[in-house]
Amino acid sequence: TKEEITVKLEDYYTVAGTEALLGTAWDAGSNANKMAKQSDGSYKLVKENVTLAAIEYEWKIVKNGTDWMDDNKAVNPDGNNKLKITTAGRYNITFTLAADIKSAKAEIELIEAAVVIPDCFISGNKNLTGKETEWQGNEFTMVYDEATETWSYTLAGLQPEKAYELKVVCGGTWYNYADLASVPTG
Repeated sequence: TKEEITVKLEDYYTVAGTEALLGTAWDAGSNANKMAKQSDGSYKLVKENVTLAAIEYEWKIVKNGTDWMDDNKAVNPDGNNKLKITTAGRYNITFTLAADIKSAKAEIELIEAAVVIPDCFISGNKNLTGKETEWQGNEFTMVYDEATETWSYTLAGLQPEKAYELKVVCGGTWYNYADLASVPTG
């Protein structure tokens, strides 16, 4: 006789988001960012001693490594949760998913304030990059001038007949043209 056994594996949850916040960029299957189930049924992940610039970071909960939870769509159309850092420095961050699996939050503890200027890049479409890949987030490294507190990069060889699209990426956060006034400086 043949006996069939079915084993139901328990769901697991990870936190995915910007690299500066979690160590990997939007990695749904990261074991380093897997949440631990708590005795009350909630899930928790603690990231310690994380250096963050004074910008907004994005993150999201992922169920079983594939199901991206849009638990924050009412607040943000992309469903990403936002974590706004107002003082640059080193932080302990606690991500919590409620026991009912309907809400998530991130709480921060400032360990030490510091001046943190994130790396900034220009990212763009194929016409801008000249490569088959586009929107990688790091195609052109920008230079920061401490004296003027400005970021710059000179794009050379642009042709008027081509359509170019670009965004600025600082610390893993993407900025549209209208948002450039909020790109972090010293």
